[in-house]
Amino acid sequence: MTRWGVSVVLARAMAAAIVAVGGALAVVALVAGPAAPAGAHAKVAGSSPAAGEAVDQAPGEVSLVLTAKPATVEGDPLMVYGPAGR
Repeated sequence: MTRWGVSVVLARAMAAAIVAVGGALAVVALVAGPAAPAGAHAKVAGSSPAAGEAVDQAPGEVSLVLTAKPATVEGDPLMVYGPAGR
């Protein structure tokens, strides 16, 4: 094979490798991409009474500090339930 023929073969092999790597990266991006927004959910950053704190009687007020605006319909309040689910 001539030098020119080897260059064409190498160029085609490199092009095929680039396409294969690009395709693999596209598949990884499609698989991993949709999972990213799940991290955007609001999380409790603090509360009063504090998480795990035992109280003798129901507090007059419960406050939460959230990392983002909760995904609720406007006017739809957050609900607080006791151990019995009420």
